[in-house]
Amino acid sequence: MLDYLVKVLLFQTLFLVIYDLVLKKETFFQWNRGYLLITSLMAYVIPLIKIRKVEEVLPQDYVILLPEIVLSPQTVIKEQFDWSSFLFTALTWIVVIGIIVACALFLVKLLKVLELIQTSEIKKENGYHLVYIDSNSPFSFFSYIFLDKNLSEESKQRIIAHELVHVEQRHSLDLLFFELQRMVIWFNPFSYIYQKRIAELHEYIADSKSIKIMDKADYFQNMLGVAFGTQKISFINPFFRKSLIKKRLAMLNRQRSKQLFKFKYLLLLPLLAGMLIYTSCEKGDEAIVNKNSKRLITLHMGGDGILDKKEIQSKKEGYFDMYLFGAKPSGKEITYTDLSENEKEDFDKYMLKIKNSDHVNYFSHKLYLMNDGTKSIMQHIDWKEMKADRNSKDYSNVNVV
Repeated sequence: MLDYLVKVLLFQTLFLVIYDLVLKKETFFQWNRGYLLITSLMAYVIPLIKIRKVEEVLPQDYVILLPEIVLSPQTVIKEQFDWSSFLFTALTWIVVIGIIVACALFLVKLLKVLELIQTSEIKKENGYHLVYIDSNSPFSFFSYIFLDKNLSEESKQRIIAHELVHVEQRHSLDLLFFELQRMVIWFNPFSYIYQKRIAELHEYIADSKSIKIMDKADYFQNMLGVAFGTQKISFINPFFRKSLIKKRLAMLNRQRSKQLFKFKYLLLLPLLAGMLIYTSCEKGDEAIVNKNSKRLITLHMGGDGILDKKEIQSKKEGYFDMYLFGAKPSGKEITYTDLSENEKEDFDKYMLKIKNSDHVNYFSHKLYLMNDGTKSIMQHIDWKEMKADRNSKDYSNVNVV
């Protein structure tokens, strides 16, 4: 899961870098709107896509030699605080609590808007509703346009023309789309950046449509002359936002982008190809489990003065073959950290099983990566020490499996 979230953050970073450096200053507002909506969603989908053709050309085995860690029954079976489980549980609770808080904040803001609708004078028009409020902060939310009832008729018509663009193009859905991301994955900073970018585009779109039906100079004057306050609600379209007013004026005066510049959006294609190759190259836990699927255990018995060399096929399944009584595997010695999570689980179960053995103090274990890619445990029993122990009278019933 952590690996998936890292990929989402990485991909959204790349998409936003392309937008800010290449596309943001272009006047293809609807194209940019589509780019932001689609790429924000694609960042969640691409990590789930695996291209088999890419996977097939990858090497199947990677051997990483780490500093040696001595493993013994005492070190494995010693009861220790499970920090990994603790941290996973703690992080899970932090995420859940964060989601609850984010949802609660969203509901508070939504209830404020609904309260305005319930308690204010509403005038139904053709395709929208005018809500007259005691506030100098006009904004729109779906088909509702909220206006100061004390506005002059001229200012009112200009603001309605602007807000109608938000209503007709359903800009509230865009904002709620990112609001949902902010609630579910509240720790993702790029959800907030995406929402801010799309809100800017909404204003550029509404401004560009509005000046087609009214004088640009009058529109500028209205934008600058009306000192509206700012509603701090992230999923509404406010007519006036101080931090955005300068950008809106600059964009209105900007020369329309040439149609040739639409080829810039083709930059998305190699970026997508690189992302798909990257996600297909990585082998997740599922690949490890398939490669190390359980099989019947083979017990390799060495001589060591006790038993003749032979192999015994166990009826039990596991990830490891066993080399006992002096038998040695042909392969490279590895450490506990080289095991997959499933292999570690089985190894720990085995070590716990022999914990109560009368002869556990005479056992030592080593892990091996075999030439065929499988992994095995070599168990060594110090017979000399065992024989020297006066309490050890019977060695024939040592439980080795």
